[in-house]
Amino acid sequence: DADNLWNQFQSATQAFFDRRTKYFDNLDSTRKDNKRRAEQLISRANDWSRSDDWKRAGQEIKGLQKEWKSVNPLPKDDADNLWNQFQSATQAFFDRRADYFENQSINRKQKLESAIHKAEEAKIRIENSLDHDQELIARWRDSINNLHPGRRESEIRAALEDKIYSVQDKIASKEQKINDIEQSIHD
Repeated sequence: DADNLWNQFQSATQAFFDRRTKYFDNLDSTRKDNKRRAEQLISRANDWSRSDDWKRAGQEIKGLQKEWKSVNPLPKDDADNLWNQFQSATQAFFDRRADYFENQSINRKQKLESAIHKAEEAKIRIENSLDHDQELIARWRDSINNLHPGRRESEIRAALEDKIYSVQDKIASKEQKINDIEQSIHD
């Protein structure tokens, strides 16, 4: 009876250790497979991290990050190193993308500032031209007021008035340009 009991005990412990060995062998195999998957994800992340197709690469990297979450367990000796490599590749992409868009923003701001500066210079030139035009009109009106009656008075008056009307049309056009420039600066 003791031999029978010993054999049952021996059989039960052997079955336990066989299942335990199989479990850890499967776990080791899973860890090795996951390590290969992690290395593939790292390689793909490195490839995408160099891409300038910001939208697609960003989507791909985010997909890789989701996929990374399913790559567990990893071999304990390799887990931190693999994670650091993956994190480094993904972060390199996000840093490059952030730098690119920051530079784009700086360039847009500089171009806008330059355009505003040019618009303000154009406005000043037009305003100076307006001052000149108004001085001309004042001089021509003064000439009209000081005309001496005579045979060419009406001819001279008509010519000066034509000049005044012509310059007044130009003044209206220039004032509209100034308004347009001011509006574009404010927009």
